[in-house]
Amino acid sequence: MPPVASIRHYRFVQDAWDDGMAAWLRAQAAAALRGEQALVVVADPAQAAWLRQQSLSAGIALLGVKFLTAGELRRELAVALDEPHRLLGRESLEFLLKLAALARRDYATRSVALAPAQCLQALDDLGRAGWSGEEADLGAVPSPARDWLRVLAASGAWAPEIDRRLNAKLSIINHQLKIPPTHLCCWAWDRELGAEWRLLSAALTVARDTVFFVPSPLEDFEYDWLADLERLTGATAQPCADSGFVSANDGLTAWLFQRDGAPPARPLPVTLIGARADDELALLERAVWRCLEDGGGDGPIGVVFPRRTALSRRLLERLTAAALPVTDRIRDPLPADWAAVLQQQLAAYYLRGCQVDEFLALAAAWHLADGALAPARLRQKLTALFARRLTRHTPTLLAAAADHDATLAPARELALTLGEWPAAAPWEELKARWQRAVKVLRVTTDALEPLWSRLDAVLAGRVVDGAAFLEYVHGLLKPARLSPSASPVFANIELVTLRQAAGRVWRRLIFAESNEGGWPLPARENPFLPDPARAQLNRRRGTGHGWLFTARQRQRLEDKRLRDALDNCAGAVIFTASAADPARPGQPSHPNSVLAQLLLLQGGPGVSPLDTWRRQVVTVSAPPAADALDAAETARLADIAARRNDPARPFDEYSFCYPAALSAGEPWSVTKLEGVRDRAATTALTLLFKAEAAAAADFQRNEALAAGTLTHRWIERYLAGGVPPESALTARLAALERELRRELGVSGLWLETLFNSARWMTGELLTLTYREGLAAAPAVRSEQAVTGVVATSAGRLALRGKFDLVLADGDHWRVFDFKTGKRDAPTDRQLARGEGLQFGAYLLLALTLGARTASVQCLSPRRGEGRTLTLTALDAAAQGLARAARAQQTLAFGLSAKTERGARAERLPLACVPAAPAVLQQKAALTFGAAEEAGDEQDD
Repeated sequence: MPPVASIRHYRFVQDAWDDGMAAWLRAQAAAALRGEQALVVVADPAQAAWLRQQSLSAGIALLGVKFLTAGELRRELAVALDEPHRLLGRESLEFLLKLAALARRDYATRSVALAPAQCLQALDDLGRAGWSGEEADLGAVPSPARDWLRVLAASGAWAPEIDRRLNAKLSIINHQLKIPPTHLCCWAWDRELGAEWRLLSAALTVARDTVFFVPSPLEDFEYDWLADLERLTGATAQPCADSGFVSANDGLTAWLFQRDGAPPARPLPVTLIGARADDELALLERAVWRCLEDGGGDGPIGVVFPRRTALSRRLLERLTAAALPVTDRIRDPLPADWAAVLQQQLAAYYLRGCQVDEFLALAAAWHLADGALAPARLRQKLTALFARRLTRHTPTLLAAAADHDATLAPARELALTLGEWPAAAPWEELKARWQRAVKVLRVTTDALEPLWSRLDAVLAGRVVDGAAFLEYVHGLLKPARLSPSASPVFANIELVTLRQAAGRVWRRLIFAESNEGGWPLPARENPFLPDPARAQLNRRRGTGHGWLFTARQRQRLEDKRLRDALDNCAGAVIFTASAADPARPGQPSHPNSVLAQLLLLQGGPGVSPLDTWRRQVVTVSAPPAADALDAAETARLADIAARRNDPARPFDEYSFCYPAALSAGEPWSVTKLEGVRDRAATTALTLLFKAEAAAAADFQRNEALAAGTLTHRWIERYLAGGVPPESALTARLAALERELRRELGVSGLWLETLFNSARWMTGELLTLTYREGLAAAPAVRSEQAVTGVVATSAGRLALRGKFDLVLADGDHWRVFDFKTGKRDAPTDRQLARGEGLQFGAYLLLALTLGARTASVQCLSPRRGEGRTLTLTALDAAAQGLARAARAQQTLAFGLSAKTERGARAERLPLACVPAAPAVLQQKAALTFGAAEEAGDEQDD
């Protein structure tokens, strides 16, 4: 092992700069003149920009010093060692993984085909940690993990395999290397160190000397990565000397992240809360000006956003218009060129089975036959055709109309020339088929050819799934590269993300959009490599294995980035937020966890953070005045009313049908699925706009609901930290009851009634779970949040839900749903016709999330063990969920005709009074198909 200069760890970045980094850069500045190379490896290019700025301020010329990210270092080593590698993006690796899953054609691997990105991330983690797939047991890793790892390794583009080959080659030819002497420095690279162990090992082999400047590790963290770094390098880590840097937030960070000592003394960070997004924008702009007026010229001002958002773009525009020098480090993706937009639309047209909506979008993008038929006129004619022919298949519609409508001839010619897309074909044939289709639109595949050619060696002569090919092409054409920043490189005002803010010294920091759901990022398990499997592999890891971070550990590392940014800020810190969610009009927003803690400090003892939040909400700008209705608008509204009451028209954009205006957004809750069928319009408002009728929001004291909620919380607390023996059931429940009573902090007859009901239900349900094998289960998960994409008979359906209890034995999951009411799991027949969809969704979600076999059973304190759904119900579940899948894909909901069904009726505001049930039934038949609607009525 070559000698290693040192490993230096620091709390304050200024300490690292003064105690070694500045001297190292000064010593290596002229390395190129000596025929040597100096490499500085950083976690993010923003850190490199800060180091360059510091060097310029200190008079250090960086001639010959090269700054690299981990990926750039990998390419440097591969080129130097003449090691073949392909520059494939993650889309290509996900495509190869999906093809491998589809080739097996069993239900257990369908989850990989539906979510290749999550599976690729899980396998990335395994590969970087040194697990090859040859091990006898990899826990809950998707089966067959060995095959997936081999597919990725054979691609020639998978980073863990490239690193393995680099290390193997270096061990053989190290004495023959013709690489110039290399001086290596790793700066502020803590979290990435655990994921790039093999890459670091290869880099150390070719380095003459190496120095690491790394943040001090977390206290009481399960993984001591600094000790691993010492073993890898043979060096002993030493703390950097005190530079005298003073953080304005010392007491604040200790209280926020460690809860050490008393709350910090005032003044606390400033919190600015706008009533709407416009108000937050105005507050942000004022905060930047205030920082500049208070001496912002003596150091950088960071405006931290969770990601590129509409607010960050608007702030950049406002600051630029005011002639302020701003460095935009977040930046926007480059817009797709015209050829890419057209090909994306073509892929969507084929993927949806050549339907009318996608054909119209394609025609609008291309201006069919150079304007021979205007898209608006084409839409009108195809809509009329659809109403008569009851099919959305474009070639069929146009072929039926060509004889008596000559104006549709260009559209018919285009549809027939494009043709249908094959379900499967050899790789070369699919490429040629795509090139012919694109040629019809008079654009080229220049953007795709370089990526395709690199896959030729992997897929030559192989039959490829047609839909997977289209999805791959669609993903490749999305704008991924970042647009170049036109702003000054070293401006004092910088727009950054939290990752870009770490590893630097700031004069002032402004944290924008400090709302719940923005940042800090929530901890989410990878369903293909869940936390229990990661923990098991960490316990078994050897000297050649890296650490697999759990979701909670990744959350703590993300929190540490926030702490590092606050620690390394010498001046004021400001947090801004908005009391309304701009993405969901009318929906209130709440503070994130950090801002909530600050509000708690500001309010003092006994004051709710939400009360402090509400007192601080301000309106800076007045809302625009509403325009008066004119005669033309009145006529338009009358036309809308006529269309809504016309039984010969399908549901359109004025009847809860939103295909051109919105996207499905987040996955749908499994508890909302039956509403898609029974209360379509009400459900559409809830799912897409988070809105509901005022009557539905009225407060009602519901004892059954409250007792059920308390019961679920009681059981979750009981199972937290392990399963007690059944003999301890009574004592444990009593202790938990005392704990819950203290937390609720209220008393009275209603609360006593609530606890009496919940106590009985909790005891009964836990007794049932012990009877079902709770104590003997190898793995027990309670109240587990799940998200996934399931396959239905009508295509994909993105869902989210929560398993009340999972007993897992290897890859066999038993899912239990606690029903404190009277409902039981449905029969297969009920499930197929759209009843009890929550249970069918749970069954499919379990399989999608990695279970090989699964069952779903209902447990009720009043009815005992209920009906169990097994894999025999898969077809019924896929059939029953079809209506919801079609609604999610097309966003066509319409109105339910069952307006007289009491509790199942639509609950809509007066402006949305539905048409007559008979009219709605005819519209639904035109939209969804007459057979389905007839079947619905028969089932009822």
